[in-house]
Amino acid sequence: MNSNAFLLQAIKHPFSVGAVTPSSQNLSNLVIEHADLHLASAVVELGPGSGSFTHKILEQLDESVPYLGIEQNESFAGKLVEQLRVEQIALGSAEDLTELLAQHGIVECNRIISGLPWVVFSAERQDKILSEVASNLAVGGKFLTYAYFPFNMFSRGRAFQDKLKQHFSQVEKTAMVLNFPPAFVYICS
Repeated sequence: MNSNAFLLQAIKHPFSVGAVTPSSQNLSNLVIEHADLHLASAVVELGPGSGSFTHKILEQLDESVPYLGIEQNESFAGKLVEQLRVEQIALGSAEDLTELLAQHGIVECNRIISGLPWVVFSAERQDKILSEVASNLAVGGKFLTYAYFPFNMFSRGRAFQDKLKQHFSQVEKTAMVLNFPPAFVYICS
């Protein structure tokens, strides 16, 4: 999906897209570097959007490992199926993760990668999604999501980091990478 099409979706759906440009190669590489996909039993991607991470995930993933992308935006979901030939895209919300995993026959998932725009979500929605992620992440699994600088320094960004610490026993942050705006990755287990 080109940048103009992405921007159009951001304008139409500002509270679900949450960015004006797709994630950079730098951010995609950082996420993949820390995902350890060679250890994946199943990978779920929350909010794959235009596929910035999806392409890299599928490149690294063994064909025997199940992949499921959960996308709420119909346009993004359709483009992922069309351009990346990704069959396993569920049109729905990350709030329904348990139900969507069951529908797609995924029993155990040890890698969940999120491109969701956390800061535009209400605190209640953040908690609901994080509860779903934590309860569906296998023991020893990783949940990876990212945040933008300087927004992580504002009250909503700090509150989100606190929520991660409430839902996961271990929360680490990577160094920042060049992106628009600059970004870093949270690695939770």
